[in-house]
Amino acid sequence: YGMMQLQRKVKLENFFGGVNRQEQKPIEESED
Repeated sequence: YGMMQLQRKVKLENFFGGVNRQEQKPIEESED
């Protein structure tokens, strides 16, 4: 694994993790 690929993988995991967290929240909270 190169550092660039590793960082990209972590970014994707953080991005999808954030999306999952937002979906579980009520929409009203997300807009705040």
